[in-house]
This record gives sequence, structure tokens and C-alpha cells, in this order.
Amino acid sequence: FLFVNSILCERSFRIVGNEFQMDGKHFQFLSGSYHYFRQNQNHWEEVMKKMLHGGCNTLHTFIPWNLHEPVKGKFNFKRGADVDQFLYFAQRNGLYAIVQPGPYIGADLDFGGLPYWLLKEENITVRSSDALFMKHVTEYFTKLFNILKPHMYHNGGNVIMVQIENEFGSYAPQSGDTKYLEHLCNLAHQILGNETVLYTTDGPSLYYLQRGSIREHAYATVNFGTGDPTYNFELERSWNNGTGPYVNSEFYTGWVDRWGEKHNKVSFDAVCSSLDRMLSMGASVNMYMYVGGSNLAFTNGATGGGKSSQYKPYVTSYDYDAPISEAGDMTWKYEKIRDVAVKYFDVPFYSLNNRTKKSYGDVYLHGQLTLYNALDKIGNRVKEAEYPMSMEDLDVDYGYVLYQTNVTGGEYLEIPQCRDMCYVLKNQKLMCVIKNGEEKKCYITSQAGQIDILVENLGRTSYGSDFFMKKGITQKVLLDGKELKNWKMTGFNLTDIDK
Repeated sequence: FLFVNSILCERSFRIVGNEFQMDGKHFQFLSGSYHYFRQNQNHWEEVMKKMLHGGCNTLHTFIPWNLHEPVKGKFNFKRGADVDQFLYFAQRNGLYAIVQPGPYIGADLDFGGLPYWLLKEENITVRSSDALFMKHVTEYFTKLFNILKPHMYHNGGNVIMVQIENEFGSYAPQSGDTKYLEHLCNLAHQILGNETVLYTTDGPSLYYLQRGSIREHAYATVNFGTGDPTYNFELERSWNNGTGPYVNSEFYTGWVDRWGEKHNKVSFDAVCSSLDRMLSMGASVNMYMYVGGSNLAFTNGATGGGKSSQYKPYVTSYDYDAPISEAGDMTWKYEKIRDVAVKYFDVPFYSLNNRTKKSYGDVYLHGQLTLYNALDKIGNRVKEAEYPMSMEDLDVDYGYVLYQTNVTGGEYLEIPQCRDMCYVLKNQKLMCVIKNGEEKKCYITSQAGQIDILVENLGRTSYGSDFFMKKGITQKVLLDGKELKNWKMTGFNLTDIDK
């Protein structure tokens, strides 16, 4: 027992001078971002072997709060959300790990990985030292960090670094919020151990670093794509008081896709030449993304700004033009990156193949069910109120809300704020579709009857200035300039369609 304890005490990962040291020896990592929540759990270990074969000695993953606490106080760490098992698999296969618990992670996820129920809180300020927000964060982190604690390197696990927040400098107020970052660091050290190496990451700009880092508690790193890394690394080291390893925490191998735009691709020549240059400088690099995946169910986020016209939701695919594709295939980019990695690391060889593909032929649908016939089965939030209520105020997480009211006449319906897709029906007949940021008026004919507005949430903003955005109908609805009242609202999502 004493012998085992003495061995564990000798395990250390720290920053010494201009390098990382593991157990007192120089260490350089080549890491790949792999999101356990974007791939089927049955394929986790298969993909990890491909990462090792491709040259990675480390994996990086986000940990989304909205996945693990979908309802306040009810935690989910079961199949598909089992980060404990994911880290165990990584260690069993010889991969070190870097984790990014947030609380905000971005990651192109709905609300940047924050749970929707925060939007129900009156006067809360997310991503800040606001007492109410920090109360929720502390309760969640206490649960999460106690799961992560055995996986820390100094405790015999494989987690070598923990990121605090994410690109906070791009969001923080002019003066930053060091109290917020300090609280997160203290909480991490308190539960995970003072030996834990914490870091922040921001774009390679002095402006971002000044607002987004907290050098006294966490090493400041930068993230950037292809090109000459020299200036970025010099800025990083200079900001860290002239010392510390070069680290690119998010080296972009591809880019995210948004609705209405072409699939993004990044040249493998540009990726490989930039990676070669960084590794030759002794830098540690995390490739984002290294493994593609899918925005399952309603988890995709969006970009946005102060104007609704800037709102752009991400697509279901999170292939990201990554070296390992959304389908788990090793691509040509993967092979070329491996050629670079073998110049700097001892890369193991595995006999690996891409998954077999097949056609399932034609699929015939033999029946249908209208929304109105299904509503009593799928509607899990029903409320009546004088004015329309947002999805969050109705306690609807994702999906849809059907707003219903009756009118005696009127021709032009106006919805000043539709988030994000409004299907307007008169007596169950489709009149028009109003999209976020587009035309707000709809001709609905003059006869009396029932007006239904089916509102689809296309994804909460994950990045941008207009970040705190409620969904549904969030302002009054007008008919020929007069406000409509007395609404029945039914909320539902289609994640579970067993009924």
C-alpha cells in the first residue's frame, strides 16, 4: 500500500520554464478534439485507436453542461453522456486527456453548452461572477469535478490539463471579470487538487488575452488556424510573463457548417505545413476538430448578433472536414497529418479499416399523423395566458411551441419577433412561413376562426454578441395593428417519439 502510494505521489504534470514536464521529463502533446457526445458510444474505442495510429498522444474534449444537467438538479451521466467511461477508455488505450468543462464551452452547441433553464431565471447574468449564476455553476461543478477527480494525472488517471471557460476575452466586458475566472479556478483546484494544471484560451490578440485570461491561476494559451504561427506564439509567451510552452489549443483543421452556406473545407496542405512548423518549434497542438460527429437531436447552436438577420443556425452534421470524418472514416487529411506526426513522435501502428457502407434501398411510408391529432400525445407543456410566452418561460427545452388564439376578423398578422421559424395557419390551413430576420407580416384572409402559430427553435446562439436569446414568440402579436390576446400554448420536442 505504501509502495503504491509513493508511486502515485511521483506522478506529476506541470509547466517548468518553457516546457511541459511529465514526471520530471519533457513532454509535448499532439492532441485531437473528440466529442464523446457527438458520436455513438459503441465506436469510442475504435476511434481512439485511429487517433493513436494517426499520431495523437492526447485527446481533448468539451463537457457540455446542458447534456449533463438537462433539468435543474437532475444529472445525467448515463450512456452517451458517460464522460467517466470515455476517459477510462482513453486511458486504457494509451491516450492522455485534456478536458474543457466550461461552464460555457461554445463548441457550436445550443446556448454554448449552457442549460436552457438558466434563461428562465430573472435578472441572471451568465458567464459572470453574478451570485445566482455562480450558485448554479458551483452545484454543477461539484458534481462533475468529483467524477473527474479520479481521472486526474496526479491521482493515477490520464487528465493532464483542465481548461477554464472558453474564449472569454471575446465575450467579457471591457474590464473583464477576473472575479468570475478566479472563482472557477479556485473551485477546480479545491476539488481536483492544487496540482491540476489549469489554462485559458483566446484568440491571438492582446485585447482578448487582457480580458479573457487570469495568469495568476491559469496558463494563457491561444488558438488559431493555418499560417505562420511565430507571432501568435511570441504573443502567448510574452503575455505569460516571458515564459511557458507554446500551445495552440484549437488548431483548426476545418470549419463548422451553417444552413444556407456551402460545406467548409480546409486544405490538407495548409494544415500539414502549419502543423509541421508548430511541432518543429516545440509547440504542443490540439487539432480542432480531429474527429467529426453529429449535432444529435436538437443540440446544434447558431451564430448571431445584435440583428436577427445575422442569425445563422448550424446544421446537424459536425463533420468539420476533420481528419476522421463524421462517419468515423480515416481521410486523406488524416494520412497526411500522420506523415507529419511520425517526424516528431513514436507513432504506434494499428491495422485499421474504415467502416463498411451499404444502401438500405427505398423506404416507403404507409401512414401519417397530423400535428393536431398528435398534439395531446406529444404536448408536454400546456399553458394559457393573456400574452405569448417564450419557450423558456413555458419550460420548453428544445423543439416547438404551438401558439393558438381565436379571431373574429382581420387580414394582416404581424409577429415582430419570431425565433426562429413561424408557421402561420388559419383554420388549420398554412398561410405563410416567417423566418427569424425576414418579413414579419402575413396575409391570413379576413374570415373568423382560429389562428395557430407553430414556432420552431432552430438552435440557441452559441457565439456572438446577442448571446442571451430566448426562443418562441417573445413580443406581442398584432392583427391589423391591434394586439392579439388570450393564447393557448403547447410545447413539445420530438426527441422521444415513442408515444
